Amino acid sequence: APQPIPLSEPAKSSMRDDIEAYRQLQQQSLSPQALWNKYSQGIETNSPVRRSTTIALAAMKDGHDEAAIAMMLESDPEVLRLRQDSEIQAQKYVEAIVKGAIARMPQQQISQPERFISKQQSADLEL
Repeated sequence: APQPIPLSEPAKSSMRDDIEAYRQLQQQSLSPQALWNKYSQGIETNSPVRRSTTIALAAMKDGHDEAAIAMMLESDPEVLRLRQDSEIQAQKYVEAIVKGAIARMPQQQISQPERFISKQQSADLEL
């Protein structure tokens, strides 16, 4: 039987990159509600802000962009509660959670310079 041709390291690395890109595309095709369900599973805290930020950060670490995370947060019970009183408060909450998650991302995972926020804004968002 013919022996398989071994793949070079650059070819293996390229394949791993392709598989990772495909996996991220698959994840991003999940509905906002499905994303919320996925990332909120097993998160137990009495603080709605801590729960929302933890979930947003987990999604961000998996490669979801800010827009996808903001849409996912529309399924957050705290956002739904805030929206009953004020659409503006709900929007501000989502924005603060996304900014808080960005502030907590390891810097090497943040690829776009515009995602950085000032240290003062970060301090304002501390939980």
